[in-house]
Amino acid sequence: MLTVTLHAVPVANAAFNNRLGWMEVAYASKPAPISDYKAVVFSAHVGASPQLTVQRYPRYAGTIWDLVARVLAVYLRPADEKVPAEQLWPFEPNKKFIPYVTAISAVIEMAASMQGQRARQIATCEVARHSGARGRYQATFTEDCLGEKYINSFVFRPLRLVHWELLQHAIAHRLSPDGTIPPRPFVFAPDSVKDGEHTCVRVADLTEPAQTCFSRWLARKGFAAELECGLAQEKHYVEFLHALS
Repeated sequence: MLTVTLHAVPVANAAFNNRLGWMEVAYASKPAPISDYKAVVFSAHVGASPQLTVQRYPRYAGTIWDLVARVLAVYLRPADEKVPAEQLWPFEPNKKFIPYVTAISAVIEMAASMQGQRARQIATCEVARHSGARGRYQATFTEDCLGEKYINSFVFRPLRLVHWELLQHAIAHRLSPDGTIPPRPFVFAPDSVKDGEHTCVRVADLTEPAQTCFSRWLARKGFAAELECGLAQEKHYVEFLHALS
């Protein structure tokens, strides 16, 4: 399970007492290369949402922020919008009195897979207002396996400020140059190669984050020899795609 916490301060100062909300995302069914997800979003002074769903989403196919953006698209969908869509919903602009924040941040943690372990932080986002420019922001994203990405400038000037919506707009600029939610990523299927009697895949051929996550999985499962030679049995890759973590 993933937990996304939203804070009213930069990442370095994020704590329980400055949370603006949180999101929990879990598998709705048994994990598979293409999985169904369920989620709940909580906002301070508003409460928790009904259960939200994102169906048939590919695992290990791209940044975790892409999945978060799609959960938020479901959460922020206007009440009169009957057709679900993974997009930024239109908001009423404000040209005179612009509500803004100085900074917000989001932290993504993966729940511990075993009792006694602690949740592991896997990604952060920090959104900060440009000095002297209401409604103009910059954002910094960090993510396990994918490193850091900086968004120099984007504009968000709604009539009513919703913190989750500001985060979603920042994510959209992380995902695409034009600040929209792009088409879904796809599951990368590496070419098979023969190694003696085994059918294998080249670990180096995998895209991130699948490459790093699969390498860690091989090490945990005791398949270090496969990792060292760079050829992993195809059945182990399939097992990895169906594993919880």
